Amino acid sequence: MLVLLMMEMQTDESYGDMIKLDEKLVEDTAFRLISGNSSVKEFDADAFRQAFSALRGQQDIMDDITRVITLYDMHIRPRIRPLTFLFAGPSGVGKTEAVKIIAREYTGEKPIVLNMAEYHSSASINRIIGAPAGYAGSDSNRELPFDILDTNPYQVILLDEFEKCDRSVQRLFLSVFEEGIMQTNLGKEIDFSKSIIIATTNAGSSNSSKSIGFGFGDNKGRQTFPDLSDCFDMELVNRFTHKYLFNSISKDVYREIIKDCLIAEIAGMRQGKIGKDLKKLLDRALTEETVMSLCESTYDPKFGARPARAAVTDYIDEIIISGLDQLSGKKRIIKAEPSGKRQSAKRVKLKMLETEREKGVS
Repeated sequence: MLVLLMMEMQTDESYGDMIKLDEKLVEDTAFRLISGNSSVKEFDADAFRQAFSALRGQQDIMDDITRVITLYDMHIRPRIRPLTFLFAGPSGVGKTEAVKIIAREYTGEKPIVLNMAEYHSSASINRIIGAPAGYAGSDSNRELPFDILDTNPYQVILLDEFEKCDRSVQRLFLSVFEEGIMQTNLGKEIDFSKSIIIATTNAGSSNSSKSIGFGFGDNKGRQTFPDLSDCFDMELVNRFTHKYLFNSISKDVYREIIKDCLIAEIAGMRQGKIGKDLKKLLDRALTEETVMSLCESTYDPKFGARPARAAVTDYIDEIIISGLDQLSGKKRIIKAEPSGKRQSAKRVKLKMLETEREKGVS
């Protein structure tokens, strides 16, 4: 009907000057009416690859994901089911960050995030598909997690810590992976065919005795993927389109992450309202000796990259406190935090008060 009306408007002189129609304009207009989106985000493989370069220690995996997303965006095959990934590996290696990058670069939005630890019982399945008719809450108008797909089907969905949800909740996604459809308890069908679903798990990260082999699409690299049968039905694991085992964070990689955090933190602080003297102190803080020292004192393979940001923040706070002690006469330098870091500022002020008390005692 839309196409016929627009064709009529184009040919009928009574409509006056009209925008010339082409196939792309009609498709974009139809998409806006159906999905509620203003336009489909144009995919840029180079920008996608560049965004992934900030994720240290996972370059082979990021390159293969870029290849997969590039092919997916070409619409070579009909989309009847979602593109699915399983990201396995230790904590703090970048699995969740990779999902955020994919969502930002492919859809221009944040991912839909489900903390699967909250779905640890079989009854919690009702929080995803609604309560059955006749049960408490069945007549509720409360929005369900995937209702947004009705208005914008192009979404990245993160199933975080997928191993922690009940097996019945896991099996709910079996039909989604296979058929692209989830049916609510009220009979409504939710279409996942245009979405990207990514599940993350720490399961199997310490299991080296039982494993299965798999390779990247170009067969240049092969990994050993852990046996996850203790946490998932293997039928479900095999439904994932792509599976990746993220690398542990080595000390060399951690050192690079520390350096990245230090550069970003100093750049952010320089944009805040700090004096020139403190800026000079911060500039002198970025040395290889500093990076090595922070790396040696905070690296723990069990936690991956997680300690890096806190270590750098604490180090910068110490520099600020030291600088304030040296410049105690310049009270206005107290405003040493970048915008939005009020908690950090409070911590600095508390440490300053403690320092003043110690001076008073002495």
